[in-house]
Amino acid sequence: MRAVYGSLANACEQKGIIAPSYKTFVKEVNRRSGHEQTEKRQSRRAAYQHQEFYWELDRTTPRHGDRPFEIGHIDHTELDIELVCSQTRRNLGRPWATFLVDAYSRRLLAVYLTFDSPSYRSCLMVLRICVKNHGRLPQIVVVDNGAEFRSTYFETLLATFAKTQKQRPPAKARFGSVCERLFGTSNTEFVHNLSGNTQITRNVRQVTKSVNPKNHAIWTLGTFVPVRYDPFDAGTAHAFVRG
Repeated sequence: MRAVYGSLANACEQKGIIAPSYKTFVKEVNRRSGHEQTEKRQSRRAAYQHQEFYWELDRTTPRHGDRPFEIGHIDHTELDIELVCSQTRRNLGRPWATFLVDAYSRRLLAVYLTFDSPSYRSCLMVLRICVKNHGRLPQIVVVDNGAEFRSTYFETLLATFAKTQKQRPPAKARFGSVCERLFGTSNTEFVHNLSGNTQITRNVRQVTKSVNPKNHAIWTLGTFVPVRYDPFDAGTAHAFVRG
């Protein structure tokens, strides 16, 4: 700020204007919007985290649909747990979960688990499970800009059933908060309480053989398959496990 203030003082001197004091200049700089300042200094992506956040819902807040099954969000996450083979007990790594969430009620409509990386198959399967459980699909499906959501198979399925596909704006993570918040809750409230969870690997240098999640994995994909989820149920966190 001292360098900029020097330029301001020189400009004021050239135009015959009395320059403000450095203390006043600093106050004005600090009073500027954090979003506007960061956007000009770094970029709009860096400034995104300083944008206004809706802490509560009121009449002026943008709506997430007017009814259940109007808007559904699809997204993927790699769960923080190691799974093993049901026959050989060999470690198979971390599974991927695909969630379909109703934006209006925040209800989890369908979950699909697989060891495959996200693809159009995961998208089609989670929609199939939704139809199996509820007999219908959301009218609008909101997705990110992943390649699996631009698949011909995925777009054809939505077009066949007259469903609208909408893509979230790139580099604006809050538009996916409907799914992202559920990802975090599923990991912290449920997965991190199971044997073989990988939260300790965030500090890789501190992991020893005795606490390595790969050596404590006991769950198989079959026993980990989600069968029910009700966010209004007291046992929400335990709804992933059969029995």
